[in-house]
Amino acid sequence: MKKWLLSGFYIFFVLGSFIPEITYAQEKEDVIYLKNGSILRGKLLSKDSTHIKIETIGRNVWVFEQAEVEKITSENVFNEKSSWSVSKKGYFNSVDMGLNIGKNQASYSLSMINGYSLDCGLRMGVYTGVEGVGETIFPLMASVEYSPLRKRFSPFVILQGGYSFPANYRGGEYDYYYSYSKYKGGLALRGGLGLHTMLGENFAFSISGGYFYQVLTQEYSYYSGKTIYIYEYNRIFLKLGLFFK
Repeated sequence: MKKWLLSGFYIFFVLGSFIPEITYAQEKEDVIYLKNGSILRGKLLSKDSTHIKIETIGRNVWVFEQAEVEKITSENVFNEKSSWSVSKKGYFNSVDMGLNIGKNQASYSLSMINGYSLDCGLRMGVYTGVEGVGETIFPLMASVEYSPLRKRFSPFVILQGGYSFPANYRGGEYDYYYSYSKYKGGLALRGGLGLHTMLGENFAFSISGGYFYQVLTQEYSYYSGKTIYIYEYNRIFLKLGLFFK
């Protein structure tokens, strides 16, 4: 299991590193606050005991008397991208792919969430997809996510729960020992953490990971009765995805 787990984390973070601007150095600019309420941003050209000169966007040069100025600061360059956030009211869709990593094996995970986002950072939706946990399943779960920050880089918490349906409903053939076996779905629970990186006003990249618990049942029907086997799957999930508003 250790080998699979390390391999999963390696793939997970290597792929994530190709997303542009996941980290960046924020540029600074000079900001002059005037006593009349005006604010000018740009490059401070000169400052003495009587006057202040600043160059703003478009190479416009402004000169003010010291008596007109309330304060001068150095701040992060204003960028419209800084206002991008997943925490905006409205419908959303997210598509993810990744791995479900268990003991000595790793299986695929393809999923989609459709739902509604509130201004407070809470998102509620329906999770569907196709997953591998040793068996192929089709999960149908209620999904709740919460992003505490309204920023371009926003961590989030994931909680999901529902029911999964097995792809292989019936197995086995009639023989001397039993007539047939059938598979039944079961409880599905998922919880974890993630990070959204806004790549546009209504478009984000996501990276997430956490714990996935799944129950499946196999029922063997004999001439004289039946036997039921219950399988519990414990998995670590790692995912990369796209988020649309």
